[in-house]
Amino acid sequence: MSEQDQTQDSSAPTPAWKKISAVVGIMVPLLGFFGAGAYKLVEFGKVQATVEQQNLLLAEYKEKNHKLDEQNEKLTSTIRSLEQEIASVRAKLGNAEEHVTVTTNQLNQYKSEAMGLAQKLAKNNPCIVIQNTIADLEEALARDDYFRLKGDRRAEAQAQVEQHQESLRACLGKAS
Repeated sequence: MSEQDQTQDSSAPTPAWKKISAVVGIMVPLLGFFGAGAYKLVEFGKVQATVEQQNLLLAEYKEKNHKLDEQNEKLTSTIRSLEQEIASVRAKLGNAEEHVTVTTNQLNQYKSEAMGLAQKLAKNNPCIVIQNTIADLEEALARDDYFRLKGDRRAEAQAQVEQHQESLRACLGKAS
């Protein structure tokens, strides 16, 4: 081949299929490269979305944790105050138990005194009946209404009061 033939070959139009195959030869690796890059970008986007969601959840959990810490502090404070109150109530209960013991002893003492007085009263029982009769007669004499005692009935009631008073004096003299 001569120099002229070589010049003609280089200036001669290249067939379309060679151009197409060259473009396709360049495009296939580029498309593969860009496709892989796009896939990685999509994967990165998914990972980034997951990280953002996890960050939101983490912030929410931190807020809940903070609220729970505040509640825990309030409950701990309430527990302390209740424990102090319980200690105070226990001390008061101890004092009350002492007071109950003292009062029970006094009550037992009063009961024995009451029993002694009841025995004395049993001896004076007829005197009480006479006293009540005198009180009833004096009440009837003191009435100032339609049912008051008049005339002979009034004089009779006064005589009975005097008799019962003498009986009461005799009764009380025996009881002493």
